[in-house]
Amino acid sequence: MKTTTEQPSCKWNLQWLFIIICTTLVSTFSFGQAGNAPMQQLPPFPGLFAIDGFLQRQGVNGDWLAPDGTDAGINRIFTNAGVAAPGIQFSFLKRDLFSDQTNDEIFTQGAKLNQNPNDWHWTSSKPPQKDDINVATGWVAIQPSNNHIWLAISGDRLATNGTSYIDFEFYQNEISRTGGPIPGGSGGFTSAGPANGRTVGDISLTLEFTGGGSFATIKYLQWQPGAEAGSYDYFPVVPAPGTAFAAANAGTINVPYGAFGDTKYTALQWVEGAIDLTALIGGSGLPGECGSQPFKSLFIKTKSSASSTAELKDFIAPFGLNTCFDHTPPVITCAPTLNLGCNPTIPGPSGTTASDNCNGTVIPVAADGPVQSSGCSRTMTRIWRATDACGNAATCGQQINWTEDNTGPTIITGGSVDNGANLGCNPTAGAINGALGTATATDACSSPTLSTPVDGSVSSEGCTRTQTRTWTARDACSGITTTASRTISWVVDVTAPVISATGGSLSLGCNPTSGDINGALGSASATDACGTPTVSSSDGGVGSEGCSRSQTRTFTARDACGNTSTTSRTATWTSDNTAPTITATGGSLSLGCNPTQGDINGALGSASATDACGTPTVSSSDGAVGSTGCSRSQTRTFTARDACGNTSTTSRTATWTADVTAPTLTATGGSLSLGCNPTQGDINGALGSASATDACGTPTVSSSDGGVGSEGCSRSQTRTFTARDACGNTSTTSRTATWTADVTVPTISATGGSLSLGCNPTSGDINGALGSASATDACGTPTVSSSDGAVG
Repeated sequence: MKTTTEQPSCKWNLQWLFIIICTTLVSTFSFGQAGNAPMQQLPPFPGLFAIDGFLQRQGVNGDWLAPDGTDAGINRIFTNAGVAAPGIQFSFLKRDLFSDQTNDEIFTQGAKLNQNPNDWHWTSSKPPQKDDINVATGWVAIQPSNNHIWLAISGDRLATNGTSYIDFEFYQNEISRTGGPIPGGSGGFTSAGPANGRTVGDISLTLEFTGGGSFATIKYLQWQPGAEAGSYDYFPVVPAPGTAFAAANAGTINVPYGAFGDTKYTALQWVEGAIDLTALIGGSGLPGECGSQPFKSLFIKTKSSASSTAELKDFIAPFGLNTCFDHTPPVITCAPTLNLGCNPTIPGPSGTTASDNCNGTVIPVAADGPVQSSGCSRTMTRIWRATDACGNAATCGQQINWTEDNTGPTIITGGSVDNGANLGCNPTAGAINGALGTATATDACSSPTLSTPVDGSVSSEGCTRTQTRTWTARDACSGITTTASRTISWVVDVTAPVISATGGSLSLGCNPTSGDINGALGSASATDACGTPTVSSSDGGVGSEGCSRSQTRTFTARDACGNTSTTSRTATWTSDNTAPTITATGGSLSLGCNPTQGDINGALGSASATDACGTPTVSSSDGAVGSTGCSRSQTRTFTARDACGNTSTTSRTATWTADVTAPTLTATGGSLSLGCNPTQGDINGALGSASATDACGTPTVSSSDGGVGSEGCSRSQTRTFTARDACGNTSTTSRTATWTADVTVPTISATGGSLSLGCNPTSGDINGALGSASATDACGTPTVSSSDGAVG
């Protein structure tokens, strides 16, 4: 059993720290007395606390931050990031907006310090610049020589003109903000103080920037009854010499954790102070180790003056304080070790007591630690913890031992085969017994007992037989039993399978593929009363007789116990891949001109065929008559097909001329009207010559002249032309020439007046005497003309 003590981290060496960051403007700075506050916290803060107008340490005495350029060491309250340094407790850090129009929270107009806090209201708005604060800090610690409680505080302002006031108000009862939303809302406050919203003895500490910042002071007010019954107000208290210090920054100083969006304060922008609260509250060394400071809440505000009627400006929401000065842990006496035996119920906590120097009897609480295991042994330490009102604690450990055995024994079985195995077909009784086997038992916590094995009856399902052998082992500690068994099966089977073969038609016809043959030979299936037999097959060689072929497939079914049965299938087919021999005969294939259909059919003829495997069939088909000009042709194709579909073909083609159209005959020559007395050549030229064309070839042309016909002086003769083509078709035309045969001159006769005209006849007389003439001709009417000679 071990007893330890501890102090709560929040109360280490009787100190209290808080940081608050908010936004408010203050009025004026004024310097007060700087100095070193005698407040310590060992070991992180062994020195005096310097109130010198600097955030960072300037010498051996402590300050809010480490010396410039460092962020480590003792005698500092915060790190450069603005959080509590290691070992410094009760730290609070809050940042609030500054110079914000809509989200900063300020008091509504008319709120005054000495009013009932329950009557105050707040809203979201931008405060006047002189009341805008960004960072406020505070620290409470003990003066070791007399146990006095000292409070160090600081605050800043956005602008450095005018006088400014930062109020740190301590409440003995709780005060809280109400309403919302936050940010951007509005609301009020609720305070539990019985004396007009406060408690008699509540205090207000004010850091004052006086005379524009050239002087800094701390002022102290205490809530007390007023002159009239039932009235209360804040009354000033003047600190004794050496119990209060204040200082402002005379020049620019560093702010590593940042303020007003920068890392430096300009001159007279920041003020700090320290005050001996014990001296102000009263008492010597109050409160002592078993006491505590009386305040539960802190409310930081800015205001218009240091008086109790000052108008309130900006604020940081009130927050709780908890400062205990007792750092002696209780004395704890642990309950004895428990040895609980096998599988116990762990009893509830009891038997441990504790007492405390300040709180008397303290009721310890227990928490069971993890269970440690070593085999079946279990050990658990029950941690008892006694905590006093200030959080100081002492612990001890109570050991609880027991055996935990909730696991049955382990049975190990073995046999000639694995458990669950099948012995196969028809085993002997000895083989079955050896397979069911034997067993041994072990247990992690004791020696178990193993019962005599029990064999179950043989069960049957079809041909399968099953038997189980069971063992039982009992645990000596818990009595838990474990069973194990081995089950063996086997087959009883002396009957051959039933086999059935199936497939396609066994008569395959001609030239089947190997797939056709395989499909005809087929497959087989088999059934067996004891399981699924395996079926195998083997194919015999292909038998041949002429064109006939055959093959047999034999199927064998074998069951798991080796019983067999067989069946077979034989496929037959014809193997014939040779075409028949075909011969075609007929008349002459050149038929000349315009044969009859019978002539054509006779020329195309017929055919016969032979085949090695049977008698083939012969068929014919006539192609269409082909034409090229007057030439005609037609082909008759003969096809011989045997029983296996092998074919051979031959053909005969007859040709002829189709021509029943006479040639076209054209006769030409000279003019057929020859005039008078033409020569024989003229007549022959007029009768002329002829030429002929034919669609089927070149025809021959002949001519014959008729006799010369006469009628009076007229003569005529006709020449007839005949054209004949190769098929004997003819056409004729003729030309007839006419002329006049006349070699006798006409008979002419002249008449007129007297040819002796006398003297001076007129031209008419002369013309009349000369007269006129007429003529006749045997072959026609001649023309008569005259001509006059010159007058002689």
